[in-house]
Amino acid sequence: MTIRFYLVRHGRAEARHPRGDIARRLLPAGRAAFAAHARALASELGLMRILTSRFARARETAGLLADATEPGGASSSRPAAIDADENGFRLAWVRAPG
Repeated sequence: MTIRFYLVRHGRAEARHPRGDIARRLLPAGRAAFAAHARALASELGLMRILTSRFARARETAGLLADATEPGGASSSRPAAIDADENGFRLAWVRAPG
């Protein structure tokens, strides 16, 4: 069995946020561009899990990736809340078995 690991950079984000770097969100153009890119690649990826940092723009990007790669949308497969591990990474989405 081959396991593939993809590193994904978030979409274009705000330059600043009053609450600091962790709170910077995706810009509408960054959201749209990343969503289109994710949809174009979705059939080639076969993702089983998506891990993300706690940064707002990374969580948003992970959600867009999950929505693009899960047939019919990821909202029913994606956990509502997952605790961060000791490194601050969060499990954002898991494909349902089968």
